[in-house]
Amino acid sequence: GEMARIIALRDISTRQMQQSALQRREVRQSVLALLGRAALEGGRPEHLMATAVRQVAQTLGIDLCAVLVLDPEPGQLRCVAQAGELRLSEGVLQMSADGLAAYAKARDELVVFENLTHDNGFVLDPFLAKFEFQSGIVAPVDEPGGVSALLSLFCREGRHCGSDETEFVQAVADLLGMAVVRKQAEVDRENLVKELARANEELKDFAYIVSHDLKTPLRAINALADWIVDDYSQLLDEEGQENLRLLQDRTRRMA
Repeated sequence: GEMARIIALRDISTRQMQQSALQRREVRQSVLALLGRAALEGGRPEHLMATAVRQVAQTLGIDLCAVLVLDPEPGQLRCVAQAGELRLSEGVLQMSADGLAAYAKARDELVVFENLTHDNGFVLDPFLAKFEFQSGIVAPVDEPGGVSALLSLFCREGRHCGSDETEFVQAVADLLGMAVVRKQAEVDRENLVKELARANEELKDFAYIVSHDLKTPLRAINALADWIVDDYSQLLDEEGQENLRLLQDRTRRMA
């Protein structure tokens, strides 16, 4: 009887764990669907990033989720979106040469750390160290030119990150990268349309100027041809007269 009760309780616990895992997976899938739709709508990437960090922080229950954009100036970052109980400083953030941000950028792949008391090959950057984070995930946001930002998740407690969580975080980072690329393509297309419109206007202006500048000499040529016909047509053979008629006809049309 006791053994049967233990087995029954174990079965119930297993089913509850499976059901809980399924619910978490469904929540993550709904978040990805939401972000995917927002990315396809073509809004500003900053708005998508703000939504993404808020959704990720709520879904995974972490202390801080942030998008850190790599600044053109070497060794610098900018926090463009963040959510969670903790907040990073505004403005430019300095990367350490042996810090997590530089490590993740150099590897250009998702980095997971579950316990900072172990040797992970990096240290927390100064802007992170003050929070005494113990675990987290950093995923690169890739563009054709390389890593443009880091989707960064941090917890103050040691935490095991399963494959479901890391795949979810990487999928969010991929969506952010796609949104940035799409937006840049839209900007490039708009700039190209503007450039083509400007070139077309310049061509119209050039055609008008050329047409206007040609009218006076064409009228003079036509008048000269008329004089030749009036005064010397009897001296020209049939071919010469035909050539004069062609000259008059074409200069009239061009003028």
